[in-house]
Amino acid sequence: MFSRRIPIALIICVLASHSNLTAQYIGLSSEITGESEFGTTYRVYADFGSPNDYVSAIFATESLYDDPPLVISTTTSFFQSVYATGNYASGINPAFFAVFPELEFDSWLTIGGGPGESSGTQDVGLDVELASFAGGGNINTEGSYAGGSWFSTINPPFYAGSEGNVLLAQLTSTGVITLSLNLQWKNAIGESADAYGQTLVIGAPVLTGCTNEEACNFNSLAEEDDGSCQLPQACDLCSGETDGTGVIVDGDADDDGVCDEDELLGCTDNSACNFNVNATDSDGSCLTPNPEYCEYCITSNLIGIADDDSDGVCDEDETIGCTDSLACNFNSNPTTDSDPSLCIYATGCYSCSGATDGTGALVDNDADGDGVCDSNEIPGCLDNLACNYNESATDSDDCTYALTCCSA
Repeated sequence: MFSRRIPIALIICVLASHSNLTAQYIGLSSEITGESEFGTTYRVYADFGSPNDYVSAIFATESLYDDPPLVISTTTSFFQSVYATGNYASGINPAFFAVFPELEFDSWLTIGGGPGESSGTQDVGLDVELASFAGGGNINTEGSYAGGSWFSTINPPFYAGSEGNVLLAQLTSTGVITLSLNLQWKNAIGESADAYGQTLVIGAPVLTGCTNEEACNFNSLAEEDDGSCQLPQACDLCSGETDGTGVIVDGDADDDGVCDEDELLGCTDNSACNFNVNATDSDGSCLTPNPEYCEYCITSNLIGIADDDSDGVCDEDETIGCTDSLACNFNSNPTTDSDPSLCIYATGCYSCSGATDGTGALVDNDADGDGVCDSNEIPGCLDNLACNYNESATDSDDCTYALTCCSA
């Protein structure tokens, strides 16, 4: 069975872990401190929530135990000034910046102290990696069996202070820089804790896009909003992607103001037998009667025909009357249904008025009601004592009388 070996650096740092540790480590951060022909210069910090916390070591673990390696890499190279001494900030003399300006942009490591400050920084087990770094290459302990560390021996240490951070490195590169660090830190009373695999990527282009989670084109990877957000309106839906490729999906295909999910299919023709007052979309099922053929709704799914005599005239439009042309009230309208009991005929002296639309009436041709038709009336004296008596007369006229007997 293998026994786990603790790197010398960690022994020097008195590695310990306390569940009740009051240290307040937050994470890694960076800031840009310069731009030059050598690239962008960044400073990397460990951030704390307490001014009395400090970093004691940056370390790598043995790869045998699958713990995170110590990595400081760039996609191009790190700038290393020929005028710098060693890999640490303590080897940089700011007095030489005026003579050797490039020295200010040198890449170096530290724990707390900047150029010209003694931080007591030392290292163990990183010879190969630091040689690579000194030549502008990467620090990467992946695959290393023994691990390694750089650590601080200064007392008192560089506390986080009012700024709330501890300087760990200055890195100048034209590429994208990736850090994966394992840290050991302590609080003011010496309690110790560590954090593995603390990562930071700097120098990468800021990905812009829509950062509003309510938008259809929301991009969960975007760091800055570019004003492109497309928010769904009313019935609209989102296609669902969260990588910025999402689009608005029309949720009201027929633009009737009713969302597709709320649409109710049915007959929307209010003249149909099966009209559905709640239907929002027609499903082509309407059963609509045709008045031209006297059709009407019997039930919601049955149409009847209101033309009992099949004469093409709807029952409601039919008229009832006398259709005998010999009758005075004869109705020649083709929509009239015959009712013989309604017929009126002229007898005796009566005649018909002549109308043929059913409004015809009897005309009385015996004005004096004597049973003699007006056309047959004979006016004359009806008094046989009168000289001008007319035995053929039917209507009385003036009579002439003599004082004596009438002469023959």
